[in-house]
Amino acid sequence: MTVDSLIKGDVETMNETIRRDVVLIRRLGFAMAGLLLLSLATTAWLTVQCVVWDWGLGYALPTLLLALVLWGGAMFASVWAERIKRDHDLVTYREVVDFWEGREVDRNTERGRRERALPGWMRAVRTVGMVLLAAAVGFLCAYYGIPLLQWLLG
Repeated sequence: MTVDSLIKGDVETMNETIRRDVVLIRRLGFAMAGLLLLSLATTAWLTVQCVVWDWGLGYALPTLLLALVLWGGAMFASVWAERIKRDHDLVTYREVVDFWEGREVDRNTERGRRERALPGWMRAVRTVGMVLLAAAVGFLCAYYGIPLLQWLLG
């Protein structure tokens, strides 16, 4: 075997791995969307059971467990897709789209360099801050939305 044939074999193996990961990340995306839609439908069914039919939580527990299992499956697929993104060093949306469509990924952009330069603790602080902000917005929507709906529906 020559050096050129070894290099060519490595490149072909790498290209096959990338193609396989592209197919896998597409399937994971569809799986996440499907599982989240099913989880949302199950949660709506749980709401009907508890609010409309006035069932206790003991009777609606299987529906709650099904919703949690579906949501957990979606989160598992999400973590798996994030791991693939990390393995291929994809940090911006444009890089993910290029990877998804099989094009050469351009990592030499301003936003990509800025994202890669962030230390890990700053990413963690940003993530925790976004979670807290989302929780606050959700709380305010529920706190003011429920009385508004009660007022509108009489």
